[in-house]
This record gives sequence, C-alpha cells and structure tokens, in this order.
Amino acid sequence: MIAEELLGQRIGPYIIEAILGSGGMAVVYRARHSQGEAVALKVLFPPPGAGKEMQARFEREARTAMRLRHPAIVHVLEAGHDGGRTFMAMALIEGESLADRLARAGSLDEATATDIAWQMADALDYAHRQGVVHRDIKPSNILLAADGRALLTDFGVALALDDLALTRTGHTVGTPAYMAPEQANGQAVDGRADLYSLGVVLYQMVTGRTPFRGNTPQVLHAHVYDLPPAPSTMVRVSPGLEAIILRALAKDPAQRFLSGAAMAQALTRLSDQTTPMPASSKTKQSRLRWLWPALIVLVLVLLGVFISLSFTSVTLTNSGTPRATSTPWATPLPTFTATVPPTASPTLTLSPTAPPTATATPTLSPSSTPVPATATPTDVPVANPPTDTPPPATSPPPTATPCPVPITTTLTIALDNSGSAALGCPRTEAIIVAAAQQPFENGLMLWREDVNVIYGLRPDQTWFFTGDTWREGVDPSEDPALAPPAGLYQPVRGFGKVWRERPGLRETLGWATAEEQGFTAVIQEFAGGTVWQESEGEGGVILLNNGYYQVSEF
Repeated sequence: MIAEELLGQRIGPYIIEAILGSGGMAVVYRARHSQGEAVALKVLFPPPGAGKEMQARFEREARTAMRLRHPAIVHVLEAGHDGGRTFMAMALIEGESLADRLARAGSLDEATATDIAWQMADALDYAHRQGVVHRDIKPSNILLAADGRALLTDFGVALALDDLALTRTGHTVGTPAYMAPEQANGQAVDGRADLYSLGVVLYQMVTGRTPFRGNTPQVLHAHVYDLPPAPSTMVRVSPGLEAIILRALAKDPAQRFLSGAAMAQALTRLSDQTTPMPASSKTKQSRLRWLWPALIVLVLVLLGVFISLSFTSVTLTNSGTPRATSTPWATPLPTFTATVPPTASPTLTLSPTAPPTATATPTLSPSSTPVPATATPTDVPVANPPTDTPPPATSPPPTATPCPVPITTTLTIALDNSGSAALGCPRTEAIIVAAAQQPFENGLMLWREDVNVIYGLRPDQTWFFTGDTWREGVDPSEDPALAPPAGLYQPVRGFGKVWRERPGLRETLGWATAEEQGFTAVIQEFAGGTVWQESEGEGGVILLNNGYYQVSEF
C-alpha cells in the first residue's frame, strides 16, 4: 500500500487528513481524533520482507517517548494496532523542522541558535535522567514551532540504559554526519554522545555546514580522528559560543559537558559574557532615560531592607492531572513531579514573611556566615571512653547544609520540596538590573538592559529568550497595518519586532494590554533557574531551567 491510499481512512480513533512527511519506514500524517483533536499520526510502513525487528523498534520508540514529559520533547499521546497497521499519535506541532529552516536560511543568528541549543540541552538532560539516550540528534529530528519553541522528536533508535539487548558494542546506530566518535566506532554510549551530536547541530546552525564532509567512511573517520575547523575561521561568532561548540565536540567524552544541564547552563551564562546583537546607544538610552530615578529609589530601598532585615517569600505550588488516552498497547507512565511542571497553571505568590528557622532552607543574616537551619545537637550519653581516647575532632554535622552562595536578603526563598529541587542553591550574588516589561492578553515580555535580551512568557507556562535586535532609526517601531482593538496596544521597539516577526508567537500572546513599562529588577541566578524580583518586592518571576516559569503579578 502506498502512503496516499490512507488519506481519508480511519486508523484507530483517527481520520487521516494529509501527509506531513515520510521516512524510511514510516509516514507521518495530519489526522483528527473522533473528538476533534488534531494530531500527528505516525504509521509504520515496513518494506517487503522486513522482520519483526522493525515493528519492535517502532513500538520501543512509542514506549520510550510516552514516558518522557518535557516541554521540549514532542509528547506521544497513544499507540496501537488497527487492521494490521501500527500507529503512534503525537502532539501536532505547527511549524517546520530545523533541517527545513537551515535548508532555507543556510544558518541562523547566534541568539536563535543559542536558544534552540539551550532547549535541546535541557530536554536531553531530562531524557538522560530518565535513562534514555536519543542517539540520533540531528536537525530533521528537531521541530521548530511557530511560537518559537524547539522540540525533540523521533526516539526510534533511542537506547534505554537498562535494556541490555541494546547496549552491546560493535553495533553502529545513528546518522554519520552527527555521530559521536564512540558511536562511530560502535562502542557503548551514554548521554555525552547526544551532547556531541547537539554540538554538531549547533556548529551547523552557526556556520551553515557540518564540521566534517565526505562519504560515510570519510565522515566517520573524521569524527574519530580529525579536529573540526573552528567556526570562527568561517563566520563571525562570539568566543563564548565557539568555546561551547568546541567543548561539545571533544573526542574524549570526559572532556565534553558531563550533562545536558551543564551545557544548558553554559549557554545561559553566554549572554552574560557577550551580547550576540548589541543594541545601539540610542536604543538603550531611550529605555534608560526613565529608569535612572528608579535606580536611585532602589538604592534607598536596599539600604532600608538591610536595616530592617525584611524578607520576601516565594512559594511554588504544583497540581495537575495526566491526559487520558484510549486503551492502547502502550500507555503513558506516571509523570515525574520533581522535574515535570503540571498541566494546570501553577501559581506563585510573593508576600513578606519572617525568614524560616526550622526548615532545611537556609536563611540569611547580615554577616557572611550562614545561619544553621537547626540548633546544634546536644551530646547523646554514651559509655565512658578510655582515658587515652581523644574527644571527637568536630561536632556532629547540622541537619541542613547552607548554600555556598548566600541567598540575597531581598530574595530569601521559602520553597516547598519540589520547588527547592527545581531551583537549588544560588550560583551568583543578586544584581540590580534596569529592565522593562509589557503584559499581553496571554502572556508577558521582559527585557534585561545588561545583556540586551528579551524573554517571552507563554500562556502554557513555558518561556523563551532571544536577543533584542531592534535598531532605532533602522527598524520600524511598529507596523501601521496592524491595528489593535480598542483598549489594547501593539508592542513597539524590541518587543514589537519579536512579536511581529513571529506570527505564531503573535497569535499565542495576543495584543499587549498596556504600554511597555520600565522597572528596576533584582536578579539572582540559581542552579535550577533565575529569580527576578521588582525592587519594591511587589512582583516577580522564576524562570526555571526546564523551560517553565512561575510568576506573580507585576
């Protein structure tokens, strides 16, 4: 049967509407559930004479993907058999693949490439912690949604670390142009092989080509033995991004990033080292001319804070239920509450409280010495030791270990267990940053002056960032053809450029509900994300490294 013959036919509860794409063993259709939901339906088309291994691989892909719940991984809804056909229903992503984007554009600007790589690194970190190695990271397996999200798909050759049948050596799996050296040699692989492949993808996004070219044997040999040409020899690239790329492409896995989280953090820090597309002085001055009074007020506020030792509490709450599916041969596994945000919108509240003293969360004191979370334990009576036995050199350790970097006074965090696991300890001291924000019908945009980066907060509780590339006198401030309804606003300048150039994002966020406003932010980076707080303590947002955010009203 050819792929077109299934158009208009029913498979399981789905009516097939159109062909979205095809590969060596499957066709992906746009289909619609009997209840009206549009999905991407992947149907297996094994070639004549194919054995059971192909079917087993397809079913393994479904089982693997169904237990992964992450905002940057395409969610598999259900899988099953119908009339001799094996199918898998996935969330439908409106957009294109990264391969299609690169074929059209050649290469991407540094801010966009960094954003995509960050999302993929975070998704891989999550998958690896669930015991799954993808083994086929490449542009065609990265989907770019119209609203700016990047999503990883196709776990068809994924390796489950607890599946002994798949960990044998001497078996090469993957796409040669993106293979890690150990993968090309048929050796055992772990998550660092995926990070090497992501390094190749990042290299290609920046330079427009993969590091090694030639026929398959030549490319595999080069991955094992040859050094890749430095990206800076071909294109203009910041030293920080080039260092990340070359580290990801290290031949020795021990010299690469040891986890997706480490690579994601390096990409996050990159914006603090270099600004991909710096704005003109006029652009910054136009925003800053009304921010200086706020900075003066902030200094006075902080002095008052240190005198009064007032604190702010941030509380994270989680709730949500998994999506119900029909009865398939593979069903979703429970989600992991410590790493997967809920489907319902979480809430965040900011309210003045006294610092906690009886929990494992460290509190702050004016001095640099952390305050123990509990009182020093008293001695427990024991039998008298011999007279020549020296007393213990140290007292018993406290029940809580303070963070090495103190939580700044105005950002004292009192989190529940899942929130603490998500944020962790601070990585840096808090800084004072000139910022701007603009609310939308379905979200929010933020801007940081120090790194000239725009952040977008979507209604599904996910966020993205991109460089502010708007130029005063060069780029239009707004589009006269776009007329907002009464009482709403068209965003202008940097916010407006991002909003106008991403139609999917424009549809997602809607119109602005107020004009852009400047404010002074106190920002502190944690191991698991970044906390923003208004200097007056009236609002704030937590941008978690897993791609989700929690916010109180600004």
